[in-house]
Amino acid sequence: MKTIFDATTRYELIQRINSLNENSNSLWGKMNVYQMLLHCSKWEEMALGKKKYKQTFLGKLFWQNGVKGFH
Repeated sequence: MKTIFDATTRYELIQRINSLNENSNSLWGKMNVYQMLLHCSKWEEMALGKKKYKQTFLGKLFWQNGVKGFH
C-alpha cells in the first residue's frame, strides 16, 4: 500500500499536484481542481487541529452508515 511517508510516493503526489491546472480532468469523482484543492486544504486544517468544522446531518448519516458497513 502506498503511503505519503515513502519518499517515492510523496514525490509522485507532489508531481501530480504541480501538474494540475484549470483544464485537468478528474480521475475519480466530480470535483474540479479548485474544489479538490479546497477539500484537501480543509481536511488538512481539521487533521492538524487548526480548525474544527461542524458535521452536517448528511455527513453524520453517511458516517454512521459507513461505519456500520465495516462491522
